Amino acid sequence: MFLDTITALQSANDYGRNALEVLDQKVDGHRLLRMKPELESMVEDNEASPLTLATEQYATVNKYAGAFLEAFTFRSARRHDPLLAAISLLKSLHAESRRRLPDRVPITHLSQADRRLIFEQGKPCAID
Repeated sequence: MFLDTITALQSANDYGRNALEVLDQKVDGHRLLRMKPELESMVEDNEASPLTLATEQYATVNKYAGAFLEAFTFRSARRHDPLLAAISLLKSLHAESRRRLPDRVPITHLSQADRRLIFEQGKPCAID
């Protein structure tokens, strides 16, 4: 179901179609909505930050990160959104197969706990 949803959203993005219409055609929007309570309970039970979960599943995340970052066009209503700057940096690092973050990285969108995960002794650590 999740893969079908991602594939439908990517298709809508690639061909400039309405994402909700494509989802309804390819995934069955009603079935997707019926799954919402189950997904909400999974999220509520999980207190860990998404960054912590991503580090625990590094091999899987890394395997699909490049395709995911290239498949979507990320936009924001906020001018100079730090999250978009971080996504752009991740795209560049992945494209160049670099594993070390530059000294200056966009972090204002992160919680203090997530910032501590990224920085060692005031400098960004390597992506392992």
